[in-house]
Amino acid sequence: MKDIFRFVGMGALLAVVLGVGSMTVSAQNPCEDYDGNAALDAKIRENYVKDETLEVAVDAAKQYLEKYGACEPFKDFADWVKGQLPGWEKALAEYKKRLWLRERLAKFDAGIQGEKYDDAYSAGKEVLKEYPDNLNVMVPLGIIGLYESFDGNMKYADDTISFAKNALGKLKAGAKSTKPNGNYGAFEFERTKEQALSELTYSIAHLTYYAKKDHKGALPYYYEVAQQPGIYQKEPRIYTTLASYYMDQAGPIGSEITALIKKIEEIKIEGIEDKDEVQRLEKEVLRLDAEVKAKVALFNGYVERAIDSYSRAYNVADVSKPSEKTLKDQIYEELKTLWGRIGKKEGLDKHISSVSSSPLPNPTSEVQPVADPETETSTGNENTTGSGN
Repeated sequence: MKDIFRFVGMGALLAVVLGVGSMTVSAQNPCEDYDGNAALDAKIRENYVKDETLEVAVDAAKQYLEKYGACEPFKDFADWVKGQLPGWEKALAEYKKRLWLRERLAKFDAGIQGEKYDDAYSAGKEVLKEYPDNLNVMVPLGIIGLYESFDGNMKYADDTISFAKNALGKLKAGAKSTKPNGNYGAFEFERTKEQALSELTYSIAHLTYYAKKDHKGALPYYYEVAQQPGIYQKEPRIYTTLASYYMDQAGPIGSEITALIKKIEEIKIEGIEDKDEVQRLEKEVLRLDAEVKAKVALFNGYVERAIDSYSRAYNVADVSKPSEKTLKDQIYEELKTLWGRIGKKEGLDKHISSVSSSPLPNPTSEVQPVADPETETSTGNENTTGSGN
């Protein structure tokens, strides 16, 4: 029994050895594989001529060189394939890049046309990562958030500000349009260069002020858009925003004036017999009175800036647009209030009509105090009072 098993094992081992030997002997020399060579040859020739099938040709070429590259019978074709392969690989990479770009631009376009702005920003960011100078993508992304903010949607504010700044930088540096008409952007967000410069600047100003609540940071952009030609130079909301900013700055000053006046009113001199104390109190009243006058002058300076801005808003508001006609009426009422606040009764209409003849004050510049000649205080047997608020 042991002998039987021993011979059975020997037979199996022999079969394996003989099998290996048989495979080794029967393995075909690739240089004699004319059928396989012809098949790869045809595959390469049929597919290298078209972008859509170039990848098939590249794969076949690599197989061909690996298998037949050293074979003398196939040397001529192998050398030709070897010379062509780098160019095919480069062309294939460019083709894949075009496909990649086409897919993302299609998503970007659909996002704009369908108002699916999440898709527009997602695809646009991918495109701009690879093609950072594409203003046809960048300009819309620097504007979309502005229009969305008009409906209270501040979701795209950060991205819009960032892309608007980048686009402005490139346009100011002389970036050329890739469109036959010389414009930049896409669909409803396509603009001429002048329009793009104006709207991108306004976009930064508006979103910085209202979405980011960075009022001071927005001022240079409001001032810039007011100085340059374009669709937003005569936007009344530039000037109403500046006026609101000035009044916001004036508000705390008015509160300080009120508090100082209250302090003066609380000082009682009547009935005090101590002359030194009377002198001390009178000096304190004079000190407070001087402080009131200084603050009133600064308050007036801010109010006059606001009047200037509101007057410009009134002048550029288009009464043919219902919303701007309403705004114009509101502005005039505000102007009448402020005109009276600085102690004037006449001349408002004349001031409004003449304001455009002078340059717009730079909102980043220091506001100059305007002394109020009617601001007076008195001391004596009655309480001291001051005005200017």
